[in-house]
Amino acid sequence: MTASHTAVDIVLVRETGRTSGEHGLSYISGKDCQFIRLLDNQKICMSEKEYEKYLLILNCDIYEWDVIGRVRCQPVK
Repeated sequence: MTASHTAVDIVLVRETGRTSGEHGLSYISGKDCQFIRLLDNQKICMSEKEYEKYLLILNCDIYEWDVIGRVRCQPVK
């Protein structure tokens, strides 16, 4: 990976929440793809319905996304 590719990915993630690889895979698959989902043992690419089902399974009162796009339940304060 080159420095320019990394710089482009940093800007892309900041602006869109996805890397260039995720954009490419999303384009090819027709689904929303995020590699970070592997950390939660989920499919990388999900349809809108699949992602909605995944969010409902989490059963959060309030959802939050961290800086790398990983979703979780907001802690109760």
